Amino acid sequence: MRESVLLVLRADPHTSKEDIDFKIKEFKHLADSAGYDIKDVVIQKRSPDIRYQIGEGKVEEIKRNVVGVDKVIFYNRLSPTQVYNLTKMFNVETIDRLNLILEIFAKRARSKVAKLQVELATLAYELPRARELTSILKKRERPGFMGLGRYGTSYADDIQKRILKLKKELKTYTKSQEARRKRYRS
Repeated sequence: MRESVLLVLRADPHTSKEDIDFKIKEFKHLADSAGYDIKDVVIQKRSPDIRYQIGEGKVEEIKRNVVGVDKVIFYNRLSPTQVYNLTKMFNVETIDRLNLILEIFAKRARSKVAKLQVELATLAYELPRARELTSILKKRERPGFMGLGRYGTSYADDIQKRILKLKKELKTYTKSQEARRKRYRS
């Protein structure tokens, strides 16, 4: 069964109807390519909101309509703080268009190199989000007994280590492929 999604597009006030229609058509195609069932599309023309990308009223409207939806996908790029705020408001996973595109690449990657490259791109995208999430959590509470502990940045550190490992693995794999090509050509 396909996951159901709600698509959200925030357009600047001066954006033409044709431009919005084009973006929505592309957005629907991407969601369909990723294997999602589109429940609804929400459009708002306004300047970006720092907390939610869209206005609070639209957030409340989506919150009421998110029942039965597995994921909310924004056309606009979301900051880590916006993802955190929206996910908390909707109680469902919230991602942006770039994350959707990475999902499509991950589903379609066949070769070992392609899979490694997609994982590397995904982790590179995730790293600043992990750092900001740690920052958000640090502001909200103090870890440890009586709040005297330290916050580890292990998630971001783990991502960084994995990125380095993937880069090394890709480099090694690329060198071995080049060596095979040279042997084949000779």
